[in-house]
Parts: sequence; C-alpha cells; structure tokens
Amino acid sequence: MKEFINRKNGFTLLEVVISVAILAVLAVSLIPLISYGYGETITSGKKSTAIYKDAESMEANLNSQTDGITSISTKTISITFGTTSISVPGKLYTATTSYDSTRNPVIISAFTPN
Repeated sequence: MKEFINRKNGFTLLEVVISVAILAVLAVSLIPLISYGYGETITSGKKSTAIYKDAESMEANLNSQTDGITSISTKTISITFGTTSISVPGKLYTATTSYDSTRNPVIISAFTPN
C-alpha cells in the first residue's frame, strides 16, 4: 500500500482508459436527457405563443372584433347556491390554435353575460 501512495510516476495507461470509459458511459447516458429537455423547451415556447395568440384574439373579440375566434355560441350558465339556482344567459367565445401536430391544440374560452 505504501508503494501506491508514494509512487511518483503518475497514472498507468489502464487507469486512464478505465476513467475515460466511465466518463464516456456517463456522457452517453446524459445525451438523451439533454435532447429531451431541449425538445420540450421548444414545444413549451410554441405552446406559449399559441396561448398568447388565443388570448389576443379573445380580447379582440370581446371588443367586437371577431378575427381569430373559432366559435361564438349562445349559452346559459346555471349557478346554484344551496337550494337557489340562478341562470345567466350570455355568449361563449372560443379560440383554438394548434401549436404542434402531435399534441392537443390550445383552447381558450370566455363567457360574457348578456
């Protein structure tokens, strides 16, 4: 054991090769994780952009501009408090944007009472 501690000539070739092999295995195992994280970051950015566009078109519609709205329908919402029920007629505005062909679209809805 004293010979191993007191040696002055550095590492052997075998020790260096084993160390490089261990580092290579660790690096290769992290590459898919980094790749997946990057892909999800891009998808998240696309989804955020789609949400912003839907919210923008929803605000424009609520200000009587109908660009970007997928559907406008008449709807009555019922609100119940204990035994009392209140019906509120109004319009349901829906904006839909697809941000990625493999995922569900972004759908934003808003209800305005009459």
